[in-house]
Amino acid sequence: MFRFLRGAMFWVLFAILGAGVYLFFQGNSFGNDDTEAQITQSIPKEIPSLNALLVQVDDISGNRRILDCSTNGCISKVPPSSVRESPLSDGTNWYRYAQRTEKNKTTATVLEKIDSQGNVKTITEENPLVKPRAMMISTDGTKIAYFLDNIHDNLDLTELWTYDSKEGGTKVIVEKLYRPDIASKVRWNASSRVVWFLQENEKKELIAASLSGGGSLRFTGVNWNEHAAAADTGVMDMNDDMSLLVFAETATPGYSRMFIARNNEAVTVKPVKGNIVFVRWMENGALLYATQDGKNLSFWMANATKEWPIARMEATFESAHSPGTSTLAAFIASPKHGERHLYVLQISTGLIKDEVVIPSFPGKTYVVQTSESSLHSSQAVAGATSVISDGEVVAFVEHHMQVIAEDANAKPSRLLITDIQNTSFIDYVDGSGEEQRMLVTIVDTLNPEWKIIARYKTINGTWHREDTTGNTEPKVVRLYEWEESLSQWILKQKY
Repeated sequence: MFRFLRGAMFWVLFAILGAGVYLFFQGNSFGNDDTEAQITQSIPKEIPSLNALLVQVDDISGNRRILDCSTNGCISKVPPSSVRESPLSDGTNWYRYAQRTEKNKTTATVLEKIDSQGNVKTITEENPLVKPRAMMISTDGTKIAYFLDNIHDNLDLTELWTYDSKEGGTKVIVEKLYRPDIASKVRWNASSRVVWFLQENEKKELIAASLSGGGSLRFTGVNWNEHAAAADTGVMDMNDDMSLLVFAETATPGYSRMFIARNNEAVTVKPVKGNIVFVRWMENGALLYATQDGKNLSFWMANATKEWPIARMEATFESAHSPGTSTLAAFIASPKHGERHLYVLQISTGLIKDEVVIPSFPGKTYVVQTSESSLHSSQAVAGATSVISDGEVVAFVEHHMQVIAEDANAKPSRLLITDIQNTSFIDYVDGSGEEQRMLVTIVDTLNPEWKIIARYKTINGTWHREDTTGNTEPKVVRLYEWEESLSQWILKQKY
């Protein structure tokens, strides 16, 4: 369907396709509110620490390791001694297939859950009519999907079932499947509320189902014969009511194509610079995605009316997890070769927190679950007697930069957080193009109030305080730089 997007035709249609994506977003029921405005008007007071469950998988050896990580480090979670196979886990429970010997000395396949104390519970088991097969753990690690094959006749029929470790119990969500027709893996969407897979008879078609059941053909406007790899293993997500689909494929060198489909309408294509490595439909209908362009890893958001950058850093992406809200996302990336870090992205401010260095392991590391740690300071901010977080400082400076500098044309360049409470150096370029620096204490963020402690000028490339009778110079502890292309502050260095 998209073979015409090659050679010169690709560039001829570039603008048309971009306009199509805009019309797509305009045509969806995102609502009339401005998502970006909603986010920026509700800036969290700090970037909280996260507890994260990570799964490391070595596809070559088949080895797996599960880590429970926080700011204090990562602890390997070892399965109970009764679990001899290589099971899947949600961090608390373990899932495996086992063989049970019956009285007549035949064996039966059993799908089991083992808790942290080694207690075993049977989820489902083989009987003369059906036999469980395969196991696909959900994105959040709390559910599994599996097939229940009909074995009492030669019709090759099967059904797709799910088990929820929190709610307990099993349920069938897709019935009357012809086993030889199943043409891809079963995959979960980012929220773990929807599954999809391809079936192939005369052509490949996508079947999607929610946890309430009732699987059906979806997104028939996509040529799945051409995009089977995206559905099987590619970067892809579906929203919870199964009305929106996004997936990505590599295009010409240095570019990707983002495919967006609504219900069964024709798919819309958007060229994107860099390699799209992550996509996620948010609860408010916006789209969060990440691109890897050389050494630069960037996060973006798109809603009904606009698209804007959130954050950028020099690192190589590995995996990410977002609960779908407009607050936080966690991701794993390598700032240098051979070193993985778990980062926390505050979506509302674009600030990135380096949470922990992850122990080395061959293969790939996935973020499975995240939760806010209870071990973080109070979020209250009330004047100079409380410590104002970096998120509040950068937002305050961004909103009041020109007023603080008394220059309507002042453009920020750097923000240096110091060891004096709520006090920072603000570097900027004034209306005449000259570099300026101020030392500013923020007194109150709720009712904007600040105090300029000192002003500086450059002499032979070095900052000199104009008022030499002032207090001792503070020590810089963190450096933020203003990224003009992103229109936001980026944490560059800690001292």
